[in-house]
Amino acid sequence: MKKTEPSPRPLRPPPQRRAFSTLQGPIDTAGSTTEARALERLFKVDPGLERALTHGFHSYAGRLHPSIARGAIARYSPAGGVVLDPFCGSGTVLVEGLAAGRRASGIDASPLAVGIARVRTTRLDEPLRERLVTEARRIAEESGEMARKRRRPELPRWVEAERQPFHAHVVLELATLRELIFALKESDPVALALRMCFSSLLVKFMRSGPSAPRDGEQKRIARGLPSRFFADRAAELAQGHEELER
Repeated sequence: MKKTEPSPRPLRPPPQRRAFSTLQGPIDTAGSTTEARALERLFKVDPGLERALTHGFHSYAGRLHPSIARGAIARYSPAGGVVLDPFCGSGTVLVEGLAAGRRASGIDASPLAVGIARVRTTRLDEPLRERLVTEARRIAEESGEMARKRRRPELPRWVEAERQPFHAHVVLELATLRELIFALKESDPVALALRMCFSSLLVKFMRSGPSAPRDGEQKRIARGLPSRFFADRAAELAQGHEELER
């Protein structure tokens, strides 16, 4: 009698890693008992701070948890002192330093990181916050209307190289959003904030990525959805700046 081998199980794609998805693991301590206990407390993070202040509006990779930054600043920097982060990434330590009443400076090699950190830490007073939300809504309405009516924008040549990760209609809508955003003067702090809000959408609206279904299917993205998310992201950033100002 011929022995039959069981058919192999289909391979499943590995689960996507998300920001802060590997927290609350075991903590090993050594060295000074006092400092070991202090560091152990730092790594028992407060999940409620993940989207506090201006922390949550951009999913920049490799972010430090705000809870760790807040605890470290409180323990290791004097009131009214200076906080320096020489590898600041998207600016979590800088935001927490400002919120704690410190002066904060950061350095990073990534232009994207510097742009996000600048937007998260540059004060937007109430008139600027209102204009940020108003401009975002205006741009989103115009872009979303074009997407729903399937009006094709003029695409620069370099867009062709960026098509592959996105559905065709999403590429057109993102290109429209970008064109409307970049029509604003670069020196305008609202314009820079809108650019970083746009940057925060790109991974979310790829065919596959951190928010894709776990069975490996590609995401279905309705026309107008990226534009609505863009307006919502700007409103979230404005709210974060209001909280930071308080």
